[in-house]
Amino acid sequence: MLSQDCDIVREDTDEPTILVAPLTYCTPEEWRDLRRNGYSSRKWAYPAEKFQGLGEGRALCVDLAWTTSVLKGALRAPGVRGMRPLTGPAKREFGEWVAARTGRVPFPDDAVEKVLDPCYEVRARLLKTFNKKKAQGTPALDARAVGAVERWFARLNGRQVTFLGQLTGASLVQAGLVDDNGKVRAGDLESGRAKFEAAVIARMAKADPHSGFQVRVVLVDLAKMSAAEFVQFALLLR
Repeated sequence: MLSQDCDIVREDTDEPTILVAPLTYCTPEEWRDLRRNGYSSRKWAYPAEKFQGLGEGRALCVDLAWTTSVLKGALRAPGVRGMRPLTGPAKREFGEWVAARTGRVPFPDDAVEKVLDPCYEVRARLLKTFNKKKAQGTPALDARAVGAVERWFARLNGRQVTFLGQLTGASLVQAGLVDDNGKVRAGDLESGRAKFEAAVIARMAKADPHSGFQVRVVLVDLAKMSAAEFVQFALLLR
């Protein structure tokens, strides 16, 4: 359900419908990609604890490609059973994702084609490497740096694009960037960040060596960043 709570409880004469989006099947691999970085601009990874009875090889996602309106009166029919599938943190996370999807800041076409798309290609490649190598051993530092990021944001200032990767304590541990004493391997993280940044710049140069854009990559725990600085960034859904 996509409608705001206040619209749901308003009288039918004022707000006769609610907006909904369907749950669709996806592969577990796609679900993991959606859950980690939200690379799709229209799909949201549904909580894994809701997968009971799906069968092997199936997961669930919300697909905004097929939103529709439903009459409130239809939901009060005797045969309709009301449910609250999302509560607490999952409901807040979904609300944030929908808001970012529908109200995200647009980037100019040249910035998308010459900076955001090349960065996405490098991120996707490194994340795939991270997921594959993690089961076999220790991935390279650039793959671990990308694998440690929960969400990506970007800011455009003239011809300068800054990519912001959100880190958390749990994501750093999962990426092998925390030592046995619980301290972040800052040197490894910085090396991985620098290699990733260099790879993005190289991919941009391959796409257009004269684009004039400059790129900077920042990896940070948002709790250590001021709100005034953070609001300058837009969430990347791809």
